[in-house]
Amino acid sequence: RADVSRRACSAVAERMIETARLALHPPHPDDLAFIQAEINTASMMAYLGGTVRSAAETEQGLQDDIAAFARYEWLRWTFRRRSDGRRIGRVGLFTVRSASAPEALRGQREIGWLPAEAAQGQGYASEAARAALAYGFSELDLAQIYSQTSDSNGPGIHSATTLSTRSDVDDRYGPSDQAFKTAVCRDHPDRKLPAVPGAADGGAAGAAADWRGAGGVELGDAGLS
Repeated sequence: RADVSRRACSAVAERMIETARLALHPPHPDDLAFIQAEINTASMMAYLGGTVRSAAETEQGLQDDIAAFARYEWLRWTFRRRSDGRRIGRVGLFTVRSASAPEALRGQREIGWLPAEAAQGQGYASEAARAALAYGFSELDLAQIYSQTSDSNGPGIHSATTLSTRSDVDDRYGPSDQAFKTAVCRDHPDRKLPAVPGAADGGAAGAAADWRGAGGVELGDAGLS
């Protein structure tokens, strides 16, 4: 299975993205140790609305990310600090699939990010998110991308609001302590898109172009700055 994953990685290696401080790498089997040690922890998984996964579940999740990346089903990068090459977080473009999500959001494109605890509060996640958004807009021709952040995640709300071009969308769902606030990141504000039922300004409900594949899972939270 690892050999298959490595072949898939070599096929998508050109989709690495660089920013001033970061390098966003497509998922790779070598990411497993980082994910197990710095992402799959109780404090980090709380931001994803889940629990710590078993070693087998974590490995399978990474394998799924690698396969999905090769097929453009969903795209999850691991971002590293360019100064020392250290892995410090993950960022991705997904599709909202939760049955509990508002109908207007289901099937729409979203972004999620999660920096490792040691890298939080330094703007790395926002920098990675901007790069992923730029990729979605320029390479995938998406017109807009949603971000969903739980009410309990103050830094995530701040980052999502900073990155968005519209933050008045309030599509909440789930118990009040797990409600999500939705913001919109838009590439071309003048594009005419289908209206979201009930949206405050009758704005857009998704991308003008097809996503390359209908699969994908949402990260569950926009993450931290």
